[in-house]
Amino acid sequence: MATVDADQLAEPEPAAVEPGPGERPARVRSQTLVTAVALSTAAGVIHGVAMVDHFSHWWAYGVFFLVITYAQVLWAIWIYRHPDDRRVLVAGAVGNLLIVGVWIVSRSVGVPIGPDAWNPERIGAMDIMASIDQVILALAVVRLVAPAGRLGSRLSLLGGTQALRLGIMLCSASVFAILLGSHHHH
Repeated sequence: MATVDADQLAEPEPAAVEPGPGERPARVRSQTLVTAVALSTAAGVIHGVAMVDHFSHWWAYGVFFLVITYAQVLWAIWIYRHPDDRRVLVAGAVGNLLIVGVWIVSRSVGVPIGPDAWNPERIGAMDIMASIDQVILALAVVRLVAPAGRLGSRLSLLGGTQALRLGIMLCSASVFAILLGSHHHH
């Protein structure tokens, strides 16, 4: 009985398929790109769940989470349909890292506006998973746009089937975090 090494499961070269009349050629979507799309969707879903609580706490918090939710899900759709759009890839990575930065501030010193200004929030499972999803998404984008760069070349875990495995694991953990509990304010 033959066994298969993980190295043998590397991304296969796409087959050359001639498009039919009126069809556009198929775009190649790497497993790293699919992972980034899935992580953005997972973070967007988590932010959508948190949005409900934030609207009940203060309307501006709710609007912030509404914008984040739509941005993350629409980014995922756009990138899946336009995998070569480097500007949007990079904008998504930067945007997600900015969201993580806001989360760090909200959990360490508190945000400067709203009914609980400068009061840090408690850390929850959904918060942690959304932040992990967003950081890994940003690293996957680095791997996509600069695979031979100093950082991109060190992110081999985010290439090929390893990326897909990591994405499946993180998306599963995100669903579990949503089921585990809701977002809480003071």
